[in-house]
Amino acid sequence: MVLLEKTLRAWGSQTFSDNLKIELAELDDLLDYLQKAMSGSSYATTEGMEILILSMSERNEIIEVDVGVFYSGLVPGCNCSDDPSPESVNQEYCELSIKLDKRTAAATIQSR
Repeated sequence: MVLLEKTLRAWGSQTFSDNLKIELAELDDLLDYLQKAMSGSSYATTEGMEILILSMSERNEIIEVDVGVFYSGLVPGCNCSDDPSPESVNQEYCELSIKLDKRTAAATIQSR
């Protein structure tokens, strides 16, 4: 579980989406979610990552947000002396569901 305090403070304002994107991009665990969602690569990277807000809703004390994440995945090349193939970069995409507790700023994140 992670804390998204700036995002919670911005709920209901025009800066909510921007704060959420910034806090998600700064999460240490974000690479784990991206790594699990890869389909055509071996290693996830946040370089050039773009986060899109797909939907937002509020239910009692929970804010629910679905996001789409475009990111890069790497396929390592071969370092063999007789076949030095270069590393290739693939575009990857995943969707995450975030449930943010309005009382504590604690968020749970799941892959969709």
